[in-house]
Amino acid sequence: MNATEIAIYAVETKAIIHVLWGLLLIASISLVGVSITYVLLRVKLRSAEKRERQLARHVATASAETKRLQERLAVVEELEGHVAALQAQLHRAHAVRARLEAHSAGRGSSYQEARQAA
Repeated sequence: MNATEIAIYAVETKAIIHVLWGLLLIASISLVGVSITYVLLRVKLRSAEKRERQLARHVATASAETKRLQERLAVVEELEGHVAALQAQLHRAHAVRARLEAHSAGRGSSYQEARQAA
């Protein structure tokens, strides 16, 4: 191997080393980019999971509240039925009272006359 061949071999080796360093640089930049993307996606995933847990708690609370309100509504509807029955009875009682007052008003004057006569 003469000096020219050694010089050519050194230049080729140097060029290969530069290419390898370039590939290594590209690989490291790509790895850093992938790492940053992974970290950002993990952060986004955690916040999405936290939001999902919050929404699940909210749905559970709203479901319990809905159930409680449905139970109260059933009680109110039952009471409305009783109120309607009581109003009908009250109406009948007022009608009976009015008839009794009218009847006793007619009897009251004859009762007072009989009492005065005695």
